Amino acid sequence: MKTYILDGKKPVFEPDIIKWAQWYESADRVVRKSDFELVRDGTVVASASLETVFLAIESIGYGGGKAMFETALVWHGSSRHAREFRCVGDSWDEAEENHKNSCAAAFLGFR
Repeated sequence: MKTYILDGKKPVFEPDIIKWAQWYESADRVVRKSDFELVRDGTVVASASLETVFLAIESIGYGGGKAMFETALVWHGSSRHAREFRCVGDSWDEAEENHKNSCAAAFLGFR
């Protein structure tokens, strides 16, 4: 398993697991977070969070490429508490774009 830290917004390989763990313990890995609520007749009937984070480990994305960032939609409450979808990317810019596109998709799902 390859471990990474962020230097600004750039993933940098960190082979020392102790240094990586110390960084990971206090790092802010969130790229973006958006919360959604569906309100009908003044009552919240559904809510979800869309969060894009730096994984800090090299994962394999769809198509076999590196997945350094992940965007996931998580429903809250009731039986729908589950990950709805997952997008991956290998750069901060791609992660921000995935988040923006996922927000649009999540919004359409609430309609």
